[in-house]
Amino acid sequence: MGSRKTFLEGFVPAYLGCKKGNRQKFWHGLYTTWWQRYPWKLADNKEPPTDNPEGMAGLASIAPGDEVKKGAVERKLTEVWLVFHLFVDRG
Repeated sequence: MGSRKTFLEGFVPAYLGCKKGNRQKFWHGLYTTWWQRYPWKLADNKEPPTDNPEGMAGLASIAPGDEVKKGAVERKLTEVWLVFHLFVDRG
């Protein structure tokens, strides 16, 4: 999990600073930043090639027929959101 765990932990203070029921802006910012740092094609056991802009662009690209795969990856991120939400709110 490496940098992903550290990334999510860095958002805990901002999450806790949001009032419950008014976290839409928080989640939008988290997801936007997540996808920039961890493109959808990046395997869960790999770190992003941040020193390789072309590699990052390739991992973020969507070719015809990729929509189903990308949707599955996005659903997986939603599961991470649920765990994050439960973990932080229950402390």
